[in-house]
Amino acid sequence: MLTGEPATATVTARENSTLVKISCDDLLAALVPGSEARAQLESVVEQRRALLKDIHTRSTIAAGDAARFVSLYSPRGGVGKTTLALNLAASLARDHRGEVVLVDLSLPYNHAALLARLAPSTSLARLADIRTDFDERLLSALVHHPAGFLLLSTALAPEEADLVTPALLDQALAVLKAQFGYLVFDLGVVLSEVALSVLEQSRVVFVVATPELLIVKDLTQLYRIFHGVLKLATGHVHLVVNHRASTATVGRREMEKLLGVEIAVEIRHDGRRPEEAALKGDILALSAARSPIAKAAAAFTRLVEEPRSRP
Repeated sequence: MLTGEPATATVTARENSTLVKISCDDLLAALVPGSEARAQLESVVEQRRALLKDIHTRSTIAAGDAARFVSLYSPRGGVGKTTLALNLAASLARDHRGEVVLVDLSLPYNHAALLARLAPSTSLARLADIRTDFDERLLSALVHHPAGFLLLSTALAPEEADLVTPALLDQALAVLKAQFGYLVFDLGVVLSEVALSVLEQSRVVFVVATPELLIVKDLTQLYRIFHGVLKLATGHVHLVVNHRASTATVGRREMEKLLGVEIAVEIRHDGRRPEEAALKGDILALSAARSPIAKAAAAFTRLVEEPRSRP
């Protein structure tokens, strides 16, 4: 519609339908330049073109070079986990452009696309009943970010969350891990069967917390599950403390003593900058290299890359 180029996809009706044809001129006349609707359309077009370009130029991951699963989890909401996931994806994409997918599994509410100012047109949940061409439809559901990573929303509405079953996720991951080198998962608070499955497959897990005494009890139980039930290797689970407020109710040494683990990454308070960046869809790892979140993203990337040399 916007470029005059031939369509890059065909559409087939799955049942008897009535086709309504709207001319390009009429549609664009209704979408006034400068309006929110026109901006979203142009955003979708640009995302689609960038995605198709990546698909055509990206080679399949070599056999035996398994995709790296990286999970970010917190037992509580509001700790900045999604912001950190976006910054990690952008940081990884610097050296691995087109090889990183951020999978938003923060169910039932997906916020990663919103914070990145992306406009997904579909989700993994909406592929639940697809029996043919699943691979192609899944890849077309990915949204391209200018930083070089891709994003998959698993649900665009809260009521879709129940459609994201372990079987559907396994089907999707089988496709993604054959095409991409890094899968970054933004997990929700609930340790659902889907979340547990992802955690079990993750080589690196970042546990995100704020320096509050109340969260320590939750973390104590969480580490028991991670090591006692899921059998996650100690060296692959990293505690991240994010100072979202200017004051802390529990200090670093006290927190480490209570949990019996060292803090891998500590993110100092940065005023309102993270919130302001989120409102603008800004990723600090790209725009403010010296910001605490950008430094944390760089530290995350080093920890993600480091295990490649481990047995």
